[in-house]
Amino acid sequence: MHLDEREFYTIFIEAKTRYRKLNNTEIVLTFKNGWFFTMRAVPVLSSMFQSKRTYLVQVNQKKQKNILSQLSHDDVFAWFGHELAHIVDYENMSQCKLLLFFPRYIFDWKFRSIVEKRANVVACDHGFARELFAIWKKFLEMDNINQWYKQYIINNYRPDWDNIRDKALAQGVTREIYESFK
Repeated sequence: MHLDEREFYTIFIEAKTRYRKLNNTEIVLTFKNGWFFTMRAVPVLSSMFQSKRTYLVQVNQKKQKNILSQLSHDDVFAWFGHELAHIVDYENMSQCKLLLFFPRYIFDWKFRSIVEKRANVVACDHGFARELFAIWKKFLEMDNINQWYKQYIINNYRPDWDNIRDKALAQGVTREIYESFK
């Protein structure tokens, strides 16, 4: 299955509807080539010092033809849920905190893990638990993803059960399903 850019836009708009907090936030979906990301959410630099920021959710075109081409509508929906959760986090940061955030994210692996887990807690809070666990399961079963990267995802993206338990259970994700991702 290969989703085209138009389908990505449709799924993105659908995922954004679960984030009412972001209704009045300008978020633009873009497609670009890059090396170090598959999908990412970032503020537009020129809006960093304005009272109302603009954000980009970027899809790596190189990965769109590889990893992302193997994903279903629900998988991409979950991934957008995760990226939009980052924007919820950014919206709660002061300008100074946001400026300091990105260098720390890039160079501090432990901090990055905390940020990614927090994004998945926020995504679960917005109804993405079932989809997130489904995409992680699919991701871990893909043959063309190396084991190191799979373990990296498990270690750095899986939130603590206590932080998602109530929302996860309400969305049909049991402790047993959670524990299967180790």
